Amino acid sequence: MRRPVEGGSNRYHESVNRPWLLHLLDDDLVLVGAPGVDVGDLSKVRDRPVGVLDHSGAQALLASLGFTRIAAQREEWMNAKRIKDRTIDAWVAPRMMVVHAVREVRGNLDVLQFGQVIRRSELWLAASKSLPDAEAKRWQAAWAAMQADGTVERIIRADQNPAINPVDEEKRIIREEPFR
Repeated sequence: MRRPVEGGSNRYHESVNRPWLLHLLDDDLVLVGAPGVDVGDLSKVRDRPVGVLDHSGAQALLASLGFTRIAAQREEWMNAKRIKDRTIDAWVAPRMMVVHAVREVRGNLDVLQFGQVIRRSELWLAASKSLPDAEAKRWQAAWAAMQADGTVERIIRADQNPAINPVDEEKRIIREEPFR
């Protein structure tokens, strides 16, 4: 079985030693820019405010490249709101998360610039070390059956164009963005 690449879907995977059961899918870690921002290459936004998920591989990557204006947030919807409000110029996140978060805050995907693909991210299903081998094999067999009968492909297609209901600001648990 293949192992997940560094910086995969689970931002805590490097510190957790668990069996990886299933490779679910791949997604691109992308550089996204507000209208008019050149996001053809990471170097173009090195000195601009760039949103990332706090404690993520994206944050570590930008810090290692010497970015000085990293705006880390606890949840991706906060980055979507910031890029919508133009308080950040760019955002580094998995493509599917960008789409979901922007829709969640009633943003307009058409005005965003999807730029450089920084790397592919593999999304894996992990299990507890205590999961019995027989149970792990059942999960793997079920996933293989779903792939064979087309269920996985239908789910992925439906997820790429979901009807995401925006969350009203007053209903959010976090009423104000910290660090603003």
